Amino acid sequence: MSVDQKVSKVDFIDSIFYLWPDEVSSEIRLSEVKVQVYIIAGKAWKPIYFTPGTAKLTTTEMVEFTGRAFDSKFEVLIPGDLLPNRADLNLLCGRPIVLSLGYHSGKFLICGGKNRKLRLVNQGTFGGANGNQVTFEYKSKTNFMYAD
Repeated sequence: MSVDQKVSKVDFIDSIFYLWPDEVSSEIRLSEVKVQVYIIAGKAWKPIYFTPGTAKLTTTEMVEFTGRAFDSKFEVLIPGDLLPNRADLNLLCGRPIVLSLGYHSGKFLICGGKNRKLRLVNQGTFGGANGNQVTFEYKSKTNFMYAD
């Protein structure tokens, strides 16, 4: 058996940005997997600093009596226990949020949206030796979509 060395490496998440849902003026679904997000004038995506290589997105598709449903979990390690990081994390906890996950290949995956609620869930690992492990959860009939 031979291995094709020309096949690209696994794509990984190398940037994370967020918005509040009320900062999104509108969304236009372009296809089954693409969406265009329009932001209110004067607002911008805000970065979330994280330990490189620790971002992980897991999505499970389920077929229920009401149709398809998606159960997604995004986990990331945010380093340190510095007061500014703690204040930012506390601000994000429990509130609806829109995430943009930037992949090394240049693609962006939009998680949540104006009407698709995504919330940060504290898993109880704030202030750990390696930083703060945080988890975003999302359950919906609509899967995450790529930005156009």
